[in-house]
Amino acid sequence: MDSDDLERETSECEQAGNSTKLDLLRLQLKIIRFFGVFPPEEGTWKHSLFVTISTVYISLYFPQMYAMVAAAYEYWGNIDMVTKILFQITTAVEAGILTSYFIVRRKKLALLFDMMETNFIPHIEKVVTPENKRRIIKEASKRSVTITYILMFIFSSVILGWICLPLIRKYNDAPAQADIQVMSENAWNYYCYILWLPKEMVSGPFMYEIIYLCQVLTIYVVVGHYTGCNVILFFFMFHISTHLKLLASSFEDMRKVYEMESGENEEKTHTQTGFRIFMSPTIYNYFMYDSGPIVPNFGENAAHVEGDKPRFLNAKKNPENIRLLQPRSNGDMMTQSETSERQNVDISTQTASIEEKMNLHFINCIKYHQEILAYCKLVEDFLSPVFLVYFVISESMMCMAVFQVVMGDDEGLIKSVVSVGNVCTWPLMICLCGDYITTQSLELKKAAYGCGWYNRSKQFKQNLRMFILRAQEPVRFTAGKFYTVSLETFADIINTVYAYFTILKRMQES
Repeated sequence: MDSDDLERETSECEQAGNSTKLDLLRLQLKIIRFFGVFPPEEGTWKHSLFVTISTVYISLYFPQMYAMVAAAYEYWGNIDMVTKILFQITTAVEAGILTSYFIVRRKKLALLFDMMETNFIPHIEKVVTPENKRRIIKEASKRSVTITYILMFIFSSVILGWICLPLIRKYNDAPAQADIQVMSENAWNYYCYILWLPKEMVSGPFMYEIIYLCQVLTIYVVVGHYTGCNVILFFFMFHISTHLKLLASSFEDMRKVYEMESGENEEKTHTQTGFRIFMSPTIYNYFMYDSGPIVPNFGENAAHVEGDKPRFLNAKKNPENIRLLQPRSNGDMMTQSETSERQNVDISTQTASIEEKMNLHFINCIKYHQEILAYCKLVEDFLSPVFLVYFVISESMMCMAVFQVVMGDDEGLIKSVVSVGNVCTWPLMICLCGDYITTQSLELKKAAYGCGWYNRSKQFKQNLRMFILRAQEPVRFTAGKFYTVSLETFADIINTVYAYFTILKRMQES
């Protein structure tokens, strides 16, 4: 018995845990912790280790930035080399700023993650059917896992292009060692990226291997931080759209569930009304309401039915199908008006019950919507400065990467191609998700309008009117309050990148 009780308590705890957490971010939290952007729970050895490693990682940015800025100064005037170095600098600057922001404000970030997983559950349980909840969350989880694997493939491609290919090229090219010794421009084809180094440092034994290992570490830190920050930005917005889907489904559920109940009551009412056509009010009353022994009792009391002649039932011919009449306690039969009044009371009670349920369901939907809007406001305040830095620096990154693909040499083509794929995919995905959230928030008014309001009470219609007025203002995320996160913004970024690219191309041609 003790072991059975223990197993039962364990299963109950697991069920309680599942019911108090949506578990939407499990895979994404593992990734951003692996990249050192989001810490584990405080008070554990993992958290202390995270703080130590993050400090070391952030400290690597300073000597790296100094060496790259010095290299840009050394090669100033060579547009091909300078654009390569500027791409490295802008990538490191963006990754360093975003990572530092999330690490410094990690408590706020952890709170927002926890709110996404737990705060909406009471509202979901009230307004969303278990079938729709399981279906929508399952679809969102599958889609998020697929997107995560695709983006991790892009991360792996960047690591392969920037770390592995230079080393392979170095051991396959015969003149590589000579170029490395004199530090010519071709020597950087055998390193991960370009930076300034003293010539005395390069000429020593095993210095190439040592420098290469240091570059491998810094490349992993920068690309890992960049990927982790993008995961945070994207999946915040992705799972907000999941909650908007759940809310839209609650309006559909309301129409299906309560119209079904209303339809059953109407069908019952029509059946009763049709049944009355062929029977006198007195007989109909006893058929529908009274239950007594099968004893015929017609006589003077039957004459009290106004507008109807006494009708005698042949109980011998139909002893099983006919329920015979019983007199009321005072000896009188129920009149037609009394019968109708009794029916109307029952029907109105059923209708009132459905109206109360629908009003309560709709009010809960409004509360769920208000909770989503409040959460979006918190996320907007937290991410708005991040989006501003992100999009401004991404313009420069995209311009430099595209310039290297079009105008650069063949040696670094693969590196440039994977760089373009990385720096263009993330802003596009984030802008797509921001645009999708705006569309989903506007679709709520259509979903609410289709809930069958025309047969409902005045209070229900008033609540619906107010909800539609509020839902006309879409949910939007902004970058520093200057522009919205949407496909229109991404199109503006592409236009700006093209303008910068044209300027660089003319500078190189001249």
